[in-house]
Amino acid sequence: MAVCSNKQKKDLLTDDDISKVLDIEDKSDVFSEESDDFWFDTSEEDSNGDSDTSSVVNGSVSYEEVSDFSHPFVPHGMARPRFAFLGVSGVNVDFDDEISVLECFHKFIDEDMWQLFAEQTNIYANQFLAANPNLKPRSQARSWMDTNLTEMKTLIGLLILQGIVQKPENGMYFSIRESFVTPYFSQIMKEKRFHLLLKFLHFANNSKFDPDQHQQKL
Repeated sequence: MAVCSNKQKKDLLTDDDISKVLDIEDKSDVFSEESDDFWFDTSEEDSNGDSDTSSVVNGSVSYEEVSDFSHPFVPHGMARPRFAFLGVSGVNVDFDDEISVLECFHKFIDEDMWQLFAEQTNIYANQFLAANPNLKPRSQARSWMDTNLTEMKTLIGLLILQGIVQKPENGMYFSIRESFVTPYFSQIMKEKRFHLLLKFLHFANNSKFDPDQHQQKL
């Protein structure tokens, strides 16, 4: 197949094509830093000094349309309003130079949080059993026993380990097939218990959930 040289490609451009290209280059200030300020400026005054809360955002929506912060979700096609960060940025925890990875982890997930995981998981499991009294006789949920802080640590530890030893299905971690056996998992926790804990793992009480406050579970 014949390939056109650069000279031949240049010869294919007409005078009108060249004029259009030059015209676009002359208008390159459309994409200048000043134009970026138009799209992302959150100040009350525009470049002309006049107050205007109806400037177009992303080509379709004004700030005025999304100024109501009481709604946690923004409809599709609308720009999300900007919120002022009121927290203290940066690292707010004291770290020793010789701190271990596990100690660092516990700085963020402390004992109180582990206890919360266990309590909310137990609450959800009991809510499920109360709402489903006619479970099949062989349902694994019938064998539920309340968990505790230590078991929660074990479960989360196994989940983190799954990120290192990756397999397509949870059941494969407990398989005894020699081709992909990982005996550590079954030595730490029984497969049925592992899946039961995953089924009921919870971090908030559903009975106290307000459907109008979507960010409550966060």
